Amino acid sequence: MSSAEDAAAADFQTARGCVWKYKEHEYATLSQTVGNADGLDAYKEQYSVSVRWQGETSLGGRRVAIGGAPGGKTCETFVASGSAIVITSAYFPASAPPIDEICDKAIAFTRATIDQMPR
Repeated sequence: MSSAEDAAAADFQTARGCVWKYKEHEYATLSQTVGNADGLDAYKEQYSVSVRWQGETSLGGRRVAIGGAPGGKTCETFVASGSAIVITSAYFPASAPPIDEICDKAIAFTRATIDQMPR
């Protein structure tokens, strides 16, 4: 990673987080954001139109949903945290590796940070 910045475009947004840029992949980013939600199941239902859900896994004894935007350039993990959802997103807009590799990056970052997410 080469740099980090606030993921929110404005101070009044309800979702907050950070975006990191990959040194070796121009325009590729990894981000982690937090937004209000009524649990993972409700979140999955609410975003079923815009997220292509790819299944679930367990990390740190917690349920983690995996999904992404149609097009195969983004993979995200979703973890319930209190009354919020933590979203970790790996995005490769150009020269994207296979979606499994993109998901591996999002899952690895989630694994590295999940113990810091309040239950």
